[in-house]
Amino acid sequence: MVAAAGMSYEEVAEVTGVMLGTVKSRVSRARAALETLMTEGVLNTKRQDFACAEGAVVSLLSSLSAIQARSAPTPRPEPLPIAA
Repeated sequence: MVAAAGMSYEEVAEVTGVMLGTVKSRVSRARAALETLMTEGVLNTKRQDFACAEGAVVSLLSSLSAIQARSAPTPRPEPLPIAA
């Protein structure tokens, strides 16, 4: 969300409900994993949901969509016209 959506660390912490330090450490780990994936072509992970690169991207985008949906502002209903 920091890189893909251009959000600040503080905004991501607020939207996801986690501590600022947690956001920073997760972004750091994600950047390191991305660098490994780009240089070695393989992401070594023990997580089964990221067994292949395509699955990781789909899972990541799905998670991002869910977070964006939760943080989207609730539209206000249009006010009813007042009869004269």
